[in-house]
Amino acid sequence: MSLSPRRLVAVAVAFAVGSLGLSSIPALAQSAPTTVPHLLVFTGTYGFRHDGIEEESAFLQQLARQTGEFTVEITGDPAVFTPALYQRIDGVVLLQTTGLGSSNSPLSTTQKQNFLDFFGCGGSLVGVHAAADSGGGWPAYDALLGSTGFDFHPHLSLEARENPLGPEAFNPSVLTDVTVDVDDPNHLATRPWQGFDNFRITEEIYRWKGNPRSDPNLHVLLSLDEESHYWRRSIGAGPSAGGMAPDFPNPVSNPFNNVPVTAFPDASPIAWVKPYGDHGARVFYTNLGHSMATWQRPDFQEHLYGGISWATASRPD
Repeated sequence: MSLSPRRLVAVAVAFAVGSLGLSSIPALAQSAPTTVPHLLVFTGTYGFRHDGIEEESAFLQQLARQTGEFTVEITGDPAVFTPALYQRIDGVVLLQTTGLGSSNSPLSTTQKQNFLDFFGCGGSLVGVHAAADSGGGWPAYDALLGSTGFDFHPHLSLEARENPLGPEAFNPSVLTDVTVDVDDPNHLATRPWQGFDNFRITEEIYRWKGNPRSDPNLHVLLSLDEESHYWRRSIGAGPSAGGMAPDFPNPVSNPFNNVPVTAFPDASPIAWVKPYGDHGARVFYTNLGHSMATWQRPDFQEHLYGGISWATASRPD
């Protein structure tokens, strides 16, 4: 059975209104097409599970309903990945998934191959935040997404030096305030930041096992300003808070942080797009989206909307 994406009229999912507003997202146009991409939003987690997946799923339902550019069905059941699924969808949104390639993954070898074949036949892929923490022992998945594999959470914000528990203790309120550079302000997914070189955001930024920029087909949209934070390998409570000592007890501002420069390239990619295979598949990934505070930001909402639109080619570049 062919695994190529379907092009049939889809029935819109039920409208679910969460706590996330869509004031900056355009409403359904009168001339909206009658045939729109239908996307599977998969939320299965076989490692860490992020809070807010239900609210984020409701946001995607609302976004689909309001824009009319795509429809969605949402599930966390891995049994959905059958050849029949790929006959009725045009793409997949991996929403905070973890461990798809790990030893905990319920996906069979056949399911994994069918998943890759779907994108090889032109299916669209959108990965949000923890989707890059899904490869594990599945290198072909990492190559599809473009991440080269999740390594660790690299940094503390410079403001963490004022942490009342000590600069090395875990404190979410000061953990991840960073500066994000806008590499391509003219892409659909970065239009919220047109006219800006960078922006500040409190987020959990991933460090990769390799450099995604080594993929010649990968086009970086956003990257990490290395001077806006400092980093270490261990995230957890320091001795003053009853925890274990970090690997690097005296971190300083990047790039002088006693960590091999070759392992952690400057301007580490945060969001990107890339083609995949020979049949026009489009991949969009954003590392943003860890916290609900990010999902409540209009610029992030437009960023995600633009990425989905680009990946599904539902509006012109």
